[in-house]
Parts: sequence; structure tokens; C-alpha cells
Amino acid sequence: MIRQWRADLLGKGVSVGMAAKAYRLLRAVLMTAAEDDRIMSRNPCRIRGPATSTPKSDRSSP
Repeated sequence: MIRQWRADLLGKGVSVGMAAKAYRLLRAVLMTAAEDDRIMSRNPCRIRGPATSTPKSDRSSP
């Protein structure tokens, strides 16, 4: 389901960088639900790469 959601974002023209940011936010929210609140047995955000594949133009300058 998470993979399809990401593919849908990219298919609708959302940039790779923005999709990566959205994925990181979703992963953080679900991590809290799984680890801290124990609402879920595990975090379903397990796609390798999408959270770190932000193009240089979307990165913040130090």
C-alpha cells in the first residue's frame, strides 16, 4: 500500500524530492504509532531509498 501511494504521487507529477519528504513524514508518524503508542505491530514504511533520494535542489542549504 505504501509503495502504491508513493507511485501514485510520482505518477501525478509530484517531484522525487517532495515524495521523499512526504515519505519521511509518513514514516515518522507510523514509527510513533508502532514503537511509542503500540497501535501497530510494525511500521509498514520499509521501502529502501525513497526517504534518502532527495535531489540536491530540494535539500536545504547548511
